[in-house]
Amino acid sequence: MSEVSMDTVIKGKQQSELLKHLEKVGIELMGRRDEMLEQWDEAGRKEDSVFEDDLKFVEELMNRNEELMFDIKVELITTMDEIHHQKMGY
Repeated sequence: MSEVSMDTVIKGKQQSELLKHLEKVGIELMGRRDEMLEQWDEAGRKEDSVFEDDLKFVEELMNRNEELMFDIKVELITTMDEIHHQKMGY
């Protein structure tokens, strides 16, 4: 078995921490969207309401966050594979 590069380990740790942060952001965005939906319902769901535009914006942020999470997961898997290969010596 070979030694694992410290840079690779640090990279994996940073990716893992970023993924955890993005998961928290996603939860916060879902909560905010739910609050806005309740407010919009209380306002009668008028189509020209500011709530509709704000909801679309929050949903776009949610989509972007999901895309980032996917990208980070792919990178993290790649980094974990790299660590495995370094550890096994091939």
